[in-house]
Amino acid sequence: MVPDGARGALAVASAMSPALVAWAPEVALVDGGQLELHLVPGGVVRFGPAVQVGEKLEAVATILARADLHGLRDIDVRVPSAPVLTRG
Repeated sequence: MVPDGARGALAVASAMSPALVAWAPEVALVDGGQLELHLVPGGVVRFGPAVQVGEKLEAVATILARADLHGLRDIDVRVPSAPVLTRG
Protein backbone atom coordinates (compact mmCIF):
# COMPACT_ATOMS: atom_id res chain seq x y z
CA MET A 1 0.00 0.00 0.00
CA VAL A 2 1.22 3.49 -0.89
CA PRO A 3 0.73 6.14 1.84
CA ASP A 4 -1.54 9.09 0.92
CA GLY A 5 1.31 11.60 0.96
CA ALA A 6 3.36 9.49 -1.38
CA ARG A 7 0.35 9.19 -3.71
CA GLY A 8 0.19 12.97 -3.89
CA ALA A 9 3.90 13.24 -4.65
CA LEU A 10 3.53 10.64 -7.41
CA ALA A 11 0.53 12.49 -8.86
CA VAL A 12 2.48 15.75 -8.98
CA ALA A 13 5.61 14.14 -10.42
CA SER A 14 3.64 12.37 -13.15
CA ALA A 15 1.85 15.60 -14.13
CA MET A 16 5.09 17.59 -14.54
CA SER A 17 6.34 18.39 -18.04
CA PRO A 18 9.87 17.32 -18.99
CA ALA A 19 10.94 20.98 -18.95
CA LEU A 20 9.64 21.41 -15.42
CA VAL A 21 11.31 18.18 -14.29
CA ALA A 22 14.62 19.67 -15.51
CA TRP A 23 14.05 22.64 -13.16
CA ALA A 24 12.61 20.62 -10.27
CA PRO A 25 13.75 16.99 -10.38
CA GLU A 26 12.68 16.19 -6.82
CA VAL A 27 9.21 16.17 -5.25
CA ALA A 28 9.46 15.90 -1.47
CA LEU A 29 6.87 15.12 1.18
CA VAL A 30 7.37 17.46 4.15
CA ASP A 31 5.64 18.15 7.47
CA GLY A 32 1.89 17.76 7.59
CA GLY A 33 1.64 15.99 4.24
CA GLN A 34 2.68 19.09 2.32
CA LEU A 35 4.71 18.80 -0.89
CA GLU A 36 7.74 20.75 -2.05
CA LEU A 37 9.59 20.77 -5.35
CA HIS A 38 13.36 21.18 -4.96
CA LEU A 39 14.76 23.44 -7.68
CA VAL A 40 18.06 22.87 -9.51
CA PRO A 41 19.30 26.46 -9.21
CA GLY A 42 18.48 26.30 -5.49
CA GLY A 43 15.35 27.10 -3.59
CA VAL A 44 12.07 25.30 -3.23
CA VAL A 45 8.53 25.44 -4.50
CA ARG A 46 6.02 25.33 -1.65
CA PHE A 47 3.37 23.24 -3.37
CA GLY A 48 1.08 22.31 -0.48
CA PRO A 49 -1.27 19.35 -0.88
CA ALA A 50 -1.75 17.60 -4.21
CA VAL A 51 -4.86 19.57 -5.18
CA GLN A 52 -5.22 21.95 -8.14
CA VAL A 53 -2.10 20.24 -9.47
CA GLY A 54 -2.43 21.58 -13.04
CA GLU A 55 -2.96 25.15 -11.88
CA LYS A 56 -0.04 24.98 -9.45
CA LEU A 57 2.32 23.50 -12.04
CA GLU A 58 1.28 26.17 -14.54
CA ALA A 59 2.04 28.88 -11.96
CA VAL A 60 5.47 27.37 -11.27
CA ALA A 61 6.29 27.08 -14.98
CA THR A 62 5.20 30.67 -15.63
CA ILE A 63 7.36 32.07 -12.82
CA LEU A 64 10.39 30.02 -13.87
CA ALA A 65 10.01 31.21 -17.47
CA ARG A 66 9.32 34.89 -16.80
CA ALA A 67 10.78 35.98 -13.47
CA ASP A 68 14.30 37.04 -12.59
CA LEU A 69 15.39 34.12 -10.42
CA HIS A 70 18.46 35.84 -8.96
CA GLY A 71 18.48 35.22 -5.21
CA LEU A 72 15.47 32.89 -5.37
CA ARG A 73 14.59 31.39 -1.99
CA ASP A 74 11.16 29.96 -2.67
CA ILE A 75 8.10 30.05 -4.86
CA ASP A 76 4.80 29.54 -3.05
CA VAL A 77 1.98 28.20 -5.23
CA ARG A 78 -0.26 26.87 -2.45
CA VAL A 79 -2.76 29.42 -3.80
CA PRO A 80 -2.11 29.00 -7.53
CA SER A 81 -4.00 32.13 -8.57
CA ALA A 82 -1.67 34.24 -6.39
CA PRO A 83 1.83 32.71 -6.52
CA VAL A 84 4.59 34.38 -4.48
CA LEU A 85 8.32 34.47 -5.25
CA THR A 86 10.61 35.18 -2.27
CA ARG A 87 14.27 36.12 -2.53
CA GLY A 88 16.75 35.89 0.26
